[in-house]
Amino acid sequence: MNKKIAAIIATMIVILIVSLLAFYFSQSPVPKASVRKVYHEFHEGALHLDNITVNILGGGYSSLKRGTSNHTIFSGFYFSNENGNITGDSLTLSDSNTSAIEIINITNLQLIIKYDLYKDRFTETYAVKNMGNFQQPLNFVLNLFSFNLTNVTIFEGYPNSSTNITLSPQTFFGISETYDMYDTAIYGVQWGNGTNVSVNWYSLEGMLSSSELTFAGEPSYISTQMYVYFSGVKIPEGTTLDIGNIFMSF
Repeated sequence: MNKKIAAIIATMIVILIVSLLAFYFSQSPVPKASVRKVYHEFHEGALHLDNITVNILGGGYSSLKRGTSNHTIFSGFYFSNENGNITGDSLTLSDSNTSAIEIINITNLQLIIKYDLYKDRFTETYAVKNMGNFQQPLNFVLNLFSFNLTNVTIFEGYPNSSTNITLSPQTFFGISETYDMYDTAIYGVQWGNGTNVSVNWYSLEGMLSSSELTFAGEPSYISTQMYVYFSGVKIPEGTTLDIGNIFMSF
């Protein structure tokens, strides 16, 4: 057997071995990639009336916009409890598309939000049901922000004897300024410079523990954000608590 024939036979043997190995591994079970469990899939919905649109974004968030204006107010209401993980979120729209109910299932809690849109206001009504078998403290946050840098008027005290403070942004691009407003009975804010939207939460009086307002400016993102923190609420087992209403008037 000359060297040429030997080389051909050796090559054929290598090809055969490689083919057999490939066939073996192709028949062997291959571990499937792990699939991340999805706890909830939220399908966004929208309310419409005249030139007003409210997008319900899930997780207790919504956005309010009128016409083609760039003025948009986002509102978010959520729990800050350590066990506040969302396990389900569903939305039911009315036939008229001017109201909706969102039910958010959270660990041992259920948050029920009713949205109602009228010609001059938008209302969000909140109720919480304790689904656990023990009393639970509630800590929750109202987060409001607008995509435009504006004056913001803070309503302090009580509706029948209030004092108003207007904060004006002194921000340049790339810089943020934050006002902390502790131990203040804040019950509403109003955005200026054409947004013409005021937000009130009268029924949540007495539960406010801290709040802050931030003006932020960057070339591509200019905003005003209000963060209001409520605490000191306890709900017995199996009980539904009406937290209150938030009104956006315009």
